[in-house]
Amino acid sequence: RLDSIFYADRLSPISVEEDQWPECYVFPNPASGRVVFDCQRFGKPESVRLFSSTGSETDLSNRMNGEVIDLEGLAPGIYFFVAESRSSSLHRKLVIR
Repeated sequence: RLDSIFYADRLSPISVEEDQWPECYVFPNPASGRVVFDCQRFGKPESVRLFSSTGSETDLSNRMNGEVIDLEGLAPGIYFFVAESRSSSLHRKLVIR
């Protein structure tokens, strides 16, 4: 038994999140070994994490040396890079070979 039916012939997004930090880069991408997090306006992030395509999380904060982040030991694949400060966060897709 159906109590109600929902039908929509056109769906539109409620909101679209804009990239707050278009001038910030994580390179090289694809990467192997290490990457550089280049974003002068973002400042030093409080946390830097990678999320795999399966959802597992790796904290990279202890792998940072200035702007360079060590990726040694991480399996090849597609990751989602997240840097967070007190007031904002930055998200980038990162491919590790």
